[in-house]
Amino acid sequence: MMKMYEWFLAFSFGLLSVLIQFGRCSAEYFSATVEINKATEVGRQLASDLTQYLQMEEARLNRIRQLAERLGSDQYYQKKTETPESYFGNPVNAYLTVKRLAFERQQDLLKLLNSSIMGGQDEQGNALDTDQTVVADLMARVQQHISQLPGDNDLSGAADALLRLQATYKLNAEQMAKGQLLSNLRCPRLNAAQCMHLGQRAYEQGDYLRAEEWFRVAYQRLWESETGGSAEERGDSGRVREKRDASQQGSEEFIIPYEVIPTDMQILDHLAYSLGRQGRYAEALNVTRMILHKAPGDSKILENEAFYQSRIQLGEGIIGPAPPPEQLSKYDQETENYQAVCRGEQIFPPPPASSVYCRYYVPHPHYLIGPVKEEILFPDPRMVMWYDTIHDDEIARIQELAKPRLRRATVKNPVTGQLEFAFYRTSKR
Repeated sequence: MMKMYEWFLAFSFGLLSVLIQFGRCSAEYFSATVEINKATEVGRQLASDLTQYLQMEEARLNRIRQLAERLGSDQYYQKKTETPESYFGNPVNAYLTVKRLAFERQQDLLKLLNSSIMGGQDEQGNALDTDQTVVADLMARVQQHISQLPGDNDLSGAADALLRLQATYKLNAEQMAKGQLLSNLRCPRLNAAQCMHLGQRAYEQGDYLRAEEWFRVAYQRLWESETGGSAEERGDSGRVREKRDASQQGSEEFIIPYEVIPTDMQILDHLAYSLGRQGRYAEALNVTRMILHKAPGDSKILENEAFYQSRIQLGEGIIGPAPPPEQLSKYDQETENYQAVCRGEQIFPPPPASSVYCRYYVPHPHYLIGPVKEEILFPDPRMVMWYDTIHDDEIARIQELAKPRLRRATVKNPVTGQLEFAFYRTSKR
């Protein structure tokens, strides 16, 4: 009986030991399973993060690819039959191209480039097959090329040149925006953002009347883009008529990627300021109230409304553009004269027919064999025109030698005597 009791105790103790060991192993296995499940969940989250990162990288690389394709194209909407000289000789084409290249520069191209190519290791810990010297040279070239792209000053100069051309030839802003520069010269149509930029440049120069003109055109172009039709294509009911054929549509727009189109409130705000600076307070007040209709709580617009109302109550302001002065200053008269000459107008009486003639002229003994064909255009002051004095291949050679030496034209400051850039000089020497 005693032996049976001892055997039972031994059996019970052994069974208890086995159960304890089994419970311990189960606890360790359960703990390891939780960690594995946790690691697996982290792996899934990491995969989601990596997928999002890849999407961002693909978007960045696509931007670089699109940018490279745009910059790699040497046409910029240029027709195959046009030479670069004839295409960029069109001032609107030149302005839009400079605006596009300046905008590309502002995108900070270096930030788009992947800095990880400068070094790193692969999954096996080996160095990536990337020559850092080559990469450094590439980055240096990119930086140099970016610095040579047009900047804000170049864009402002191109806009100023276009405004000066408009003033000289008395061009209509609405026709220019439609792509009708001259009767025999077409250009791309301007969108609302491009018209507004020209208006801002005119405003900064103090030409508020021209600024008003461009802001009105910008507002009209924005309206056309939102409604899908122009004022000429609408009847009295305001409905859009059937659009004309592509052959009658005129020029196409010059699209600049990522260009921000202004809102109608932004355009109206600039228009109100340009009217106010002309002293046309009643018109500025009407435009300001149009803005308040869309943003009734804008404190700045409310202040502008109060300002215009106070001016009107004081009896100040005019209606419509100010009439031109009866007597021009000497500077304004000279400007008007040279602009009239550029337009081909006859501002001086023609010389007597007997004093205008053509002849063969020998200005130097070297010309004894081949005299110069000379036309007397005006006797006093003496103005002549020479013909066939240089061949086309010689002109091309001179241009080839001169291109590397091109520099922006300068003028001499009468006070300091130093050469400096002038806003009215857009040519190069």
